[in-house]
Amino acid sequence: MRMRMARSYWGLLLAAPGMTAIAADVQNNEMVVTATKTELPAVQVPASLSVLYGEDLEERRVDSVSQLAAMTPGMAFQPWGQAGTNLAVVRGVTGSGSGFNSAMLLSEDGVPLLAGQGFDNNFLDVDRVEILRGPQSSLYGRNAEVGVINVVTRAPDNLQRGEITAIAGSRHRQQLRGSFSTPLVEDRLYAAVAGEWKSQNGYVDNTSTGGKADDRERNNARIVLRWTPTDADDIRLRYSQQRYHDGGSQWGPAASSDRKVASGTDSWNHSQASVASLDYRHLLSNGWQFRSISARTEILDRIQQDTDFTAPDTLHMQRDNQFTTLSQEFRLQGEGSDHRWLAGLYFDRDDNDYRFVQKLPMMSTEMRNAQIGNTQALFGEWTQMLGGPWSVTLGGRIERSEIEMSPTGMDKRSSTWHNVSPKITVQYQWQPDLQSYASYSQGYRAGGYNLFSPATDYFRYNPEKVHSWELGVKGLSDDRRLRYSSSVYLMDIDDMQVQQVVQAGVVYINNAAKARSTGWELEADYALLPELRLQGSLGLNHTRFDNYRDGSNDYAGNHNTFAPDATASLGLRYEHASGAYGLLQWHGASHSFLDAGNQYRQAGYGVVDMTLGYTWHDLDVSLFVDNLTDKEYDAVGYLNGSVRIYSPPRELGLKVSYKL
Repeated sequence: MRMRMARSYWGLLLAAPGMTAIAADVQNNEMVVTATKTELPAVQVPASLSVLYGEDLEERRVDSVSQLAAMTPGMAFQPWGQAGTNLAVVRGVTGSGSGFNSAMLLSEDGVPLLAGQGFDNNFLDVDRVEILRGPQSSLYGRNAEVGVINVVTRAPDNLQRGEITAIAGSRHRQQLRGSFSTPLVEDRLYAAVAGEWKSQNGYVDNTSTGGKADDRERNNARIVLRWTPTDADDIRLRYSQQRYHDGGSQWGPAASSDRKVASGTDSWNHSQASVASLDYRHLLSNGWQFRSISARTEILDRIQQDTDFTAPDTLHMQRDNQFTTLSQEFRLQGEGSDHRWLAGLYFDRDDNDYRFVQKLPMMSTEMRNAQIGNTQALFGEWTQMLGGPWSVTLGGRIERSEIEMSPTGMDKRSSTWHNVSPKITVQYQWQPDLQSYASYSQGYRAGGYNLFSPATDYFRYNPEKVHSWELGVKGLSDDRRLRYSSSVYLMDIDDMQVQQVVQAGVVYINNAAKARSTGWELEADYALLPELRLQGSLGLNHTRFDNYRDGSNDYAGNHNTFAPDATASLGLRYEHASGAYGLLQWHGASHSFLDAGNQYRQAGYGVVDMTLGYTWHDLDVSLFVDNLTDKEYDAVGYLNGSVRIYSPPRELGLKVSYKL
């Protein structure tokens, strides 16, 4: 418990602009982060950054990417109702399920995940999660348009460690999580394994077949081998896998709020994902660092879902998609007494196969498509002290992306895009514990083809670009009891990609002419007493279409889809020297719209979670309740008015953890 308390401060302070001008006591409390691809104390990152440590994630039982939104201002996730697919909404901008892209990039140990399908993580044996908001395309390229979630797992070393956790809860929840790390040859060879199994009954009654329509089961595993043949070399081989064996989506008819369906059609989710990577780091004799990350990612998106929720098999849809990505990144970086720099090359190749089946009242349709993509990029960044309290960072990325699409029975078509993503940041240190920054950056999301629109000849949509201006201030109070971070931003969005849903299975993406997003984000952590802390966040966002016509429809002035105007959280954490602890957390969001016409919406909500526990030596026992008031906030009108996506009900449980 004491280590968790020491590390539970949010990494929210902006750096002093110099490499060494950091108050020693501040630096000692701050963990080194790598979201900007340079190892820096969190106080030296000139961007909107939240750091969530592994101990906090375990305490709050965070085992899915979508749960991060409850702890991060300006961030939400589209209501989806299918495990393993998550589409982040950051500063009012989001990705598209039918375009298989994301506006925010998920990176685990340097390996990028580019699509909403497979965009998940169970946070097993995680050291920290770094959430950067604002465009990061200058370092990460396409699909880091408005941010990055950087997951850093614990590296095995000479310290032997392990932990096993069991959770039992409502709806027959059963969950086992465990990790173990050990040296195989001291100072040279190490190994780590981690795994999880989770099963839980659903909460949507199926009156046609009996039982629940949406039972959940999954398993995850990761193995890591680390070899340090010399003091200058570090080689890490990783393999991870996640599998879902779920029932149907947490969907029902839009007109019904009683969480009941009458589906005679079998619905299921048998998706899975795997990542294999080789990470090589070498320290040169002059102090420069070289890093190479090679990876293969495979995602199998396998879903069948009833969409009329009646006993006859009248309407259903099925996806059977395979995404395979080979990626390679080379980086070289170094620093001097008054500067630091980074340069890199990035390549990837996508080989994707798509199959979509739609059952209609009088017929069935099947669409197949294949797509190959190639990306090449050159990127770099330089930070220079200007003298006194000033410093400036210049960065940029030159990227080329190509897509070749091959619909079954039709001619191939291809497109190539070139893009330059610049970035400039100016920092100023007012005093040792108060810093501010101003930045301009561009975000970029690749274009593509409407893969399931043969009637419109699979028409193309263009890349989306963001021009972002941001001002931020971060600091620490004189008595060192308050940490705070605040930023304001303005983003102009050109050729905004908007998904339109005509009906279940009939979906297309086109470009809105322009949109604008403005907002304010605030985070704070205050020590009321040595053992009592108050933590809170607030995100206010205003994202509207400036100019958008779709046929005869004029959507100018409308909200962007899935983007709430406000997100907030407030938590009270108590930790007593005896080992007793408690956590009371409220988080919420304002309503959001499910379509560009702003006809359908998800209600606003506020949810209360509570945990009471006790730690005795290596044993930790806690009782928890999530959604204490059983708040309902369904998304009503998904798929052009036909579907309701149910919000999760109240859940109670017991968690027991033991450190080996």
